Amino acid sequence: MEPSPGRAGSVSYGDPAYYSRVGFMPAPLETAPFRLSQPEGWLGQALDGGEIMALAGAPRCVAALDDPAYW
Repeated sequence: MEPSPGRAGSVSYGDPAYYSRVGFMPAPLETAPFRLSQPEGWLGQALDGGEIMALAGAPRCVAALDDPAYW
């Protein structure tokens, strides 16, 4: 999977049964900002309707949650 610069996407961590109802799909693990014991909760969605691709650059959380202690 090649990084795709210029495409917008969103990655979230949550219940796959819930997020899949609004178009999120299992995200490639390299898109996750933290490694977790239940990685199946990392879900992603391309915001242009395309398929989920590897992201260019390092993944990161919003500042308020960017602390492994929360995960």
